[in-house]
Amino acid sequence: MKYKDFYIHLLKESSDLELRRSELSREIDIVFNKLQDIRKNGRGDMYSRYADSEEYISLKRQYDKLHDELEYVMDELEPKATEPIRNPELINFDFITNILKKPQHKNEYTLNRVLKSKTSEFAVDFINLRNEVIKKVKELTSHIPYVDIEQLKYSLLFDGEHNHNIQQFFPVVIEVSASADDDMQISLTVDYNGKLEMFEGNDEASEETIKMVNKLLNPSGKQVRIYASHDSSIVLRIKDSGKLPKDLYVSPSKEYAEGYADLKGTRSLFTGVINVNDVSQESNVDWKTIDVTEIKNVRILN
Repeated sequence: MKYKDFYIHLLKESSDLELRRSELSREIDIVFNKLQDIRKNGRGDMYSRYADSEEYISLKRQYDKLHDELEYVMDELEPKATEPIRNPELINFDFITNILKKPQHKNEYTLNRVLKSKTSEFAVDFINLRNEVIKKVKELTSHIPYVDIEQLKYSLLFDGEHNHNIQQFFPVVIEVSASADDDMQISLTVDYNGKLEMFEGNDEASEETIKMVNKLLNPSGKQVRIYASHDSSIVLRIKDSGKLPKDLYVSPSKEYAEGYADLKGTRSLFTGVINVNDVSQESNVDWKTIDVTEIKNVRILN
């Protein structure tokens, strides 16, 4: 008899499975909190030094050992359940199997456990909970032309290991575009109440997708102050015309705009007010005009 089987057999004989599960959960919480304390002390460039310490390595081994033992106990305690209904738009065992065929994921512990115990309560709950998240996201985003559900399915497999209800998964990152044929998507977050926020822009997204995202985030538009540093002759034309050229980079951050190199001393820093829907937000500090854009209250700052 293998060690783990012998160990579980002893636990069964002594009727201590439930007790041992509670003990293991408490021990895991204690070790996990110690690991978190080390990580907090080692944030930033110092992280690797703390993570490589003997204390951290020892605690991590202890955590893994306790976690493995808990999994064995839980497998024995879990009643058999019914396999989730297959639906191509939802997560199922075939989808997980295909994910595990990828070299970078073949050793994913949780996903392998799901496949090894398909009828266990753990496996069925793992899948069903994430499918409830997918259904909720589809409900909240039904007004968006295209949401990449395949990407959502994939990301949910690696998120929320300790979540017990769908609210804990939110806000969820979604990839959207103006149509299913538009491969260049923009990342948004959606919270449990349906509020959308920018997560990550895409400088290769189509104009249709950019405009769609802007309308989603600001249906009525919004006036925002921007800053930019460009050749002095361009800045003078902007001030005189009240127009920003198409594909011109601007920023909501004055400090960021000031940081552009000006080795020849030909740049001028300026500011003004525009409609936020007139720009593509490629990042939180890099915005680019979609078309010729009206700008108000232009002031040259240097």
